[in-house]
Order: sequence, then structure tokens, then C-alpha cells
Amino acid sequence: MRIDAGETKAVAPRAGDRLHVARATQLKIAAFPTLRAEQPTEMRIQSMEITMKNGVVAASSLTVGVVAGMVIWNSINGPVVASPGDVVRLEAEHDTASLQTENSQLLARIRELEQQNEQLLAVREKA
Repeated sequence: MRIDAGETKAVAPRAGDRLHVARATQLKIAAFPTLRAEQPTEMRIQSMEITMKNGVVAASSLTVGVVAGMVIWNSINGPVVASPGDVVRLEAEHDTASLQTENSQLLARIRELEQQNEQLLAVREKA
């Protein structure tokens, strides 16, 4: 797949896919950190791990090999550069607000189930 500077493309990466960037541009692939290519670059998708969350399939990590050119992305420790032969493993960015909401809902459900369990035990002891 060829991507031109300033172009927006929906990319559903699969292992073996090649991404060609003709000139300096930024790539945003699904929920992964933005990659920056400062020169003509070719990358090969090596693998993508997915997870199932609430019945929805979501990408959790993406492994990309740099075939030609150079890729830059920001990590916790600052900018990281990958050159030909390097392998880049990207972790999906998480939506903290939705995770907190989901966590609150799960905790409420646990409390509800614990109360039901206590009620059933009480009925059982009386019988």
C-alpha cells in the first residue's frame, strides 16, 4: 500500500502487508502511536496481536519491520529511531476514561454478585 504525504488512509494491517511512504509523512495505524517517516520508507507488517474485549476485537500490538528508509516514534523514554533491518513493536494506546468506566461497572457487578451470594447463603442456613 502506498501512502503519500498528507494523505489519510484507513489501514487494516495484516501480516505480510507492506507500507510504502513516498516522502516525509506521519502514519497513524489504528490505535497505535503515530509513526513519522522523514524520507521515502518501506515497512513490512510482521504481526499483529489482537484481544477480545466485551465481544469486540481490538488490536493490542503491532510488529513492523523497517525495510528501507527510517521510522521515528515517541516512546515513554523519548523519540526512538528505527532503520532498515530494525523491528518496531508498537503497543496500542488505551482510552483511559473508558477503561475507568469499565472498571467501575465491573466493581459494581462484583458487589451485586457478592450481595446475592450472601442472601443465598442466609436462605440456605435458614432451611
